[in-house]
Amino acid sequence: MEMGIILMDMMLTIGGMMQGDIELSSDTDFVFETGIKFRGNVTYSPLKFLVVLTDLGGIRFGIKNKGFWSVDNIDNVFEIGAGVW
Repeated sequence: MEMGIILMDMMLTIGGMMQGDIELSSDTDFVFETGIKFRGNVTYSPLKFLVVLTDLGGIRFGIKNKGFWSVDNIDNVFEIGAGVW
């Protein structure tokens, strides 16, 4: 039986988040996100029927903080996705 390789990567993103209309008066905040992601080839998994759509799939876990100095806006991040993201 052939086994696929599962890769674990750390991720770190920094950016901005806009809320409301895309105008100068909209509310824009600093956003920091960090976590880990697991990626693998779906050909060797129980989900191999998805190979018609994509070769790679993965799961991402992390935390996201909204605001530069405040730490009271922390949220959990959980994503399941296809491809390399």
